Amino acid sequence: MNSVYLNGYNLVEDGDGTFSLSVGLANESYITNFALSYEGNFGEIYWDSANESWEHKKQYPGDDCDIYGTCGPFGFCNTQNLLICRCLKGFEPKNSDEWNRRNWTNGCVRGRELKCGRTQNDGQVPKEDDFLKMDKVKVPDFSEWSSSASEQNCKDECLNNCSCIAYSYHTGIGCMLWRDKLTDIRKFSSGGANLYVRLAYLEFGNCSFSV
Repeated sequence: MNSVYLNGYNLVEDGDGTFSLSVGLANESYITNFALSYEGNFGEIYWDSANESWEHKKQYPGDDCDIYGTCGPFGFCNTQNLLICRCLKGFEPKNSDEWNRRNWTNGCVRGRELKCGRTQNDGQVPKEDDFLKMDKVKVPDFSEWSSSASEQNCKDECLNNCSCIAYSYHTGIGCMLWRDKLTDIRKFSSGGANLYVRLAYLEFGNCSFSV
């Protein structure tokens, strides 16, 4: 939410399997509430004093990419593409038949093994993994926050840990790391954050990657 730094959102467990969401608005003259429909649509409604009526401001999901995990693990969603789901660079559909039928929920799997934990058949140490940059995206779910004070430190921390498969450094949030599946990535036309996905060195022989 764009206003997350201005308005205070508070989610409280009621104890009976339900939750309550409350918000303290910086602009106290703004009258609004949030509603969850029986169809699962969540939206904000505000009072338009000029027209003296309630108006819908936003509603989620707004499109197919707003549905959680539409493209599965290691896939990303972009409504500007004819087929909204694609695999990340270096990944391929886990189940090609399902993917071709536009059932993307099983997502994608890595095409080449990372350097960590392996050696080449000739005993030589493989070249270092590197990171592919994806700009203007909604980053995946389940990140871990790190105290790394700069983007370079964030990259180094991820690169030096074999379990780290992606990182993002965003002003106001800091360093985010991922160690498990990358789920619920979405491409934006503007805004969002930069995501750096760890790939095997050989994947960078052909760096062309359109999102």
